Amino acid sequence: MKKIRTFTGIAFPEDLRKDLADMGNTVFAGARGIRWVKENAIHLTLKFLGDVPIDDTAEITDAFTGAAGGIEPFEIKIGGSGTFPPKGRPRIIWAGISEPTGRVQDLFEAIDKAAEPFGIARETKRYHAHVTIGRVKGRIGYEDIAPGLEEMNGIDFGTLEVKEVTFFMSELTGTGPIYTVLATIPLGKNVGAGLRPAQS
Repeated sequence: MKKIRTFTGIAFPEDLRKDLADMGNTVFAGARGIRWVKENAIHLTLKFLGDVPIDDTAEITDAFTGAAGGIEPFEIKIGGSGTFPPKGRPRIIWAGISEPTGRVQDLFEAIDKAAEPFGIARETKRYHAHVTIGRVKGRIGYEDIAPGLEEMNGIDFGTLEVKEVTFFMSELTGTGPIYTVLATIPLGKNVGAGLRPAQS
């Protein structure tokens, strides 16, 4: 049975994706050894599912629809920056997400629980909402990117009203991942999501 690599996340509008993608050419201009996430690939990941049978995607979408139906729409604020790990040699550069009501955490937990019956393990670590904008490939230290992080901390990327969850297929290529929308699932509404067939 064919399997596809999948994850759930929150899609961003074009202007927000562009602003975040521009960080590699502006505040981090000149930094080497970093692979910046392409504009069309920027998003907020909720849960990575890994490889799932393509024939299961409709049933998984139904499960996510029920889970998302219990969470009302909310706003997230995009701003701040950081790295994983937070000390030592960085691997990931991210933009921060703040959401004071706790709904983004509730949404993650609902999706996490809904995925479990399909053999997808629950997460053992607390969800840390962030947007990956760069992956460090070279041998650079935190001090090499600290000025860029500090400058980025002063940038307000605005707010986004989250009304839906996106179920993505991810295809890995030599030039970066290609994401295909399998379904968009509304928050606060227990209705069908309109599954799109995955592309082979």
